[in-house]
Amino acid sequence: LDALGRETGRQGEADRMARLRQKRLERTRVEEIIASGLHEFLQAFIRENRLLNQAINEQFRFA
Repeated sequence: LDALGRETGRQGEADRMARLRQKRLERTRVEEIIASGLHEFLQAFIRENRLLNQAINEQFRFA
């Protein structure tokens, strides 16, 4: 996203969402994922990826 942002001059919601996702993944421990439920974690991960994909499409006008 950084490279696309530099190339197009566009930054926005997708950048913010991606940074938050990265920080959350860096802080999350495997033990926490297992304790809270792997299936639930994966469902949320997929849902958030879908939202990030939509934000990227809108920000860079791919769709």
